[in-house]
Amino acid sequence: MRQPTLSVLAAGAALPGVIAAEVESRSTATAARFRVRVADSPAALEMLSDPTVQIAVDASVDGTTAQLVLGRMDTLVRDPLRGTLDVEGRDLTALLIDSRPQELFVNQTASGIAQSLAQAVGLTCNADTTSATVGRLYGTERDRLALPRFARVATAWDQLAILAATEGLRVWVDGTVLNLQADDGGTPVPLDVSGTISARLVWQAAIARGVEVVVASWGTRLAQATEAQAGQAGGVQHRIVRPNLAQAEAQALATQAQAEVARHERVIEVAMPGELAMRAGGAVQFTGVADWEGAWQVASLRRTLDVRGGFRQFVRLEQV
Repeated sequence: MRQPTLSVLAAGAALPGVIAAEVESRSTATAARFRVRVADSPAALEMLSDPTVQIAVDASVDGTTAQLVLGRMDTLVRDPLRGTLDVEGRDLTALLIDSRPQELFVNQTASGIAQSLAQAVGLTCNADTTSATVGRLYGTERDRLALPRFARVATAWDQLAILAATEGLRVWVDGTVLNLQADDGGTPVPLDVSGTISARLVWQAAIARGVEVVVASWGTRLAQATEAQAGQAGGVQHRIVRPNLAQAEAQALATQAQAEVARHERVIEVAMPGELAMRAGGAVQFTGVADWEGAWQVASLRRTLDVRGGFRQFVRLEQV
C-alpha cells in the first residue's frame, strides 16, 4: 500500500501546514463532524478568517482520492505554545440545522418540501418522488405534519428527519447535495476479521429479550387518539408521539421503529487500516467469525489520518 496522503482545502485553496484530520459520520439523521489540525501561520489564519468558509478534507490511498467531508467551520482553536490551529466543524447539514423556516408547506409532499428546504440554503436536492400530501390534517387540507405549528425552535433538519422517518426514507447530505432516498447501502464492501486491527462483537441481551414500540397520535379533525404497537409486549418499550397520523400511518411508523431498535441487538466494532470504499449507511459483507457472517450496515464511521502516513478507521456495524 502506498503511503496515504491528506489535503485540506479552504474555499478551494489548499491549507498550508496540514498535520492531521479526523472525520466522523453516522447513518442516522445527523451532521458529519470533522477536526483538522494545521500549523499556526499567518497564511493559514488569513484563509480561516472568514467564518463562512467551506472546508474540504480529501484523502488519497493507492492512487484513489476521495472527499471525506465538505463542511463549514464552527470553531477555530489556536494553541500558541504548540503552534497549531484546530479547525472543528460539521458538513453542510449544518446549513439545515441552523435554518428555522417559517413556511407551513401547505399541501406539499415530502419530496417537494425537501426541494424547497434545500434550495433555501443553497443545496441541490436528490429526493425520491413521494406522492402523499403531508401536513396537519384539518378538514380537507393538510398544512403540516413534520412538527406542531407552535414548535418555533424547529429547524429545517428537524422537519426533514421526521419526514424521512414518516416516508421510510433516509436523509443525509453528501457534499452539496441533500438526499432523501430509500438507501439499500449499495454494493457491499467486503470485510474479513483478519483484515482488522481489533474487533469486538457485542450482543445486547436486553434487546434480545424483546422490544415493543408504541406510536401515539392525536387527530385534529376528528379530535380522537390513535395508537399502534409493534414488537413484543412486555419487552423494552419505546414510545413515539406524532401529530395527526391515520391508523395505517401510525402502524407503519411503529413497525419501522421497532425494526430499527431491533437492529441494535448485534453490533460489530472494528478498528482497521483506513480505506475509502465504506460510507455511513453503506453495506458491508462481514466474514471470518461463525454465526456473525453476513450483511451489515455501517452505523458510524470515524477516520483519522495524519501526514506521517497513519490512516485508520473505526467502524460500528449494525444488522441489516
